[in-house]
Amino acid sequence: MCVFQIQNKKASHCCEAFYNGGTDECQHFGYFPQSEVVEILELPTKKPALTESFLKQKYVVEGLSWAEIGAQVFSSRVTVTKKLKEFEIPLKTITRRETGKTVYGYRQYGGKAIEVKKEEDVIELIKSYRSRGYTYIKISDILNKSKIQTKKRKGVWYSKVVRQIFKRQL
Repeated sequence: MCVFQIQNKKASHCCEAFYNGGTDECQHFGYFPQSEVVEILELPTKKPALTESFLKQKYVVEGLSWAEIGAQVFSSRVTVTKKLKEFEIPLKTITRRETGKTVYGYRQYGGKAIEVKKEEDVIELIKSYRSRGYTYIKISDILNKSKIQTKKRKGVWYSKVVRQIFKRQL
């Protein structure tokens, strides 16, 4: 299945024969001259399955939120939550206080601190920039411009926080 964009018209689905350039007629939407097609985008035919192992990897190991997992599998966060409950994967109940106690790079899960891969990658990035002589202010500017999320996923990177994260890793 794919989507094509016709000049000055909305995107529409098309059949394989049209997509491969064999005909000017889409069996679903009728006649569209190939010369008027501006762009063809392929859409995934199968969405990733919400299996127990997939959810444990994304939710527990990588620390993704319900919405982030949902976006990856083209499902709502409600569906992801239902599947987590179905597989008896404990739902995170992180409060502001609990988040404050957990250092960057870790998340509370079942009473234990576990590593968050996404945050560990940011820590490595901070170390890399620092080893090249960047100041904490410059690193925080780079993280903000790159739109890399903070622990709370809404905040702004400050040089003081970058310094704390760096110093904690020494």
